[in-house]
Amino acid sequence: MSTYLTTKEVAALMRVKERKVYDLVARALIPYHKTTGKLLFPRDDIMHWLEHGRKPATRPATITGSHDPCLEDVLRQSGANIASIWNGSSEGLVLVEEGKAAASALHIFDPADQSWNINTVRERFASENFVLIEWARRRRGLITTTQLEGRITGFGDISGHRICLRQKGSGSQLLFDDLMARNGVERDAIHEACEKHTELEAVLSLIEGIAEISFGLEYLARRYKLGFVPVLEERVDLLVSRQFYFEDEFQQFLRFCESTEFNRIRDSYPGYDFTHLGAVHFNSA
Repeated sequence: MSTYLTTKEVAALMRVKERKVYDLVARALIPYHKTTGKLLFPRDDIMHWLEHGRKPATRPATITGSHDPCLEDVLRQSGANIASIWNGSSEGLVLVEEGKAAASALHIFDPADQSWNINTVRERFASENFVLIEWARRRRGLITTTQLEGRITGFGDISGHRICLRQKGSGSQLLFDDLMARNGVERDAIHEACEKHTELEAVLSLIEGIAEISFGLEYLARRYKLGFVPVLEERVDLLVSRQFYFEDEFQQFLRFCESTEFNRIRDSYPGYDFTHLGAVHFNSA
């Protein structure tokens, strides 16, 4: 018996077409070697991968973590029957670790090397069966009421104003705290008007007169005709159990992301960039 399998043999084992195997190779989701231009698949590694990567998922078909309005919209319209719990990047990772969710959206910035998500995932999931794939890049900044539009030009101007914060441990709040510190803004220099759990709730607090400023997405500022001061582009990734990655629900979600309907949705979200959607940024295998 050969130590290595061919692309055709792997496709037969998986009961898929060969182009699906090539796609898995391109996404670094399957064990393989490339020798003199030819793909070879170690038999033992493939059998182990199939056993651990394709057995029925025991996790609920749920995406948790950071709230992203476009992701929420796409999940709903894809018909993939994937539930969602938007509880922030940090809490989302906890649910995944506890086996209570199959995937989590996150945007955790590491100022040490100016990276997104990878260091946190590597530290907590290196020995687990997970993959980190890109969802989108989106512009984030200071959203202001129309009364403050033009008067707020950066973090140096937020002192003394009513700020809507996000919940502790959310990617947005972690980043906001870091930017305040880097810009020399003391916590007691701002008025903490409220704390909200989603991007939309934070913006609505401005419209309702509860707060004057939130640290949010360009898309929502434009949608509600509020002031917006761009600060950075962040990357939102999906940490996905490899078991769940191959389940029908997530595969339907991925197929939808290649559809004309998805393109229509994508184009209705200014401030988003989906150029690298699906790119693999970490693979625990």
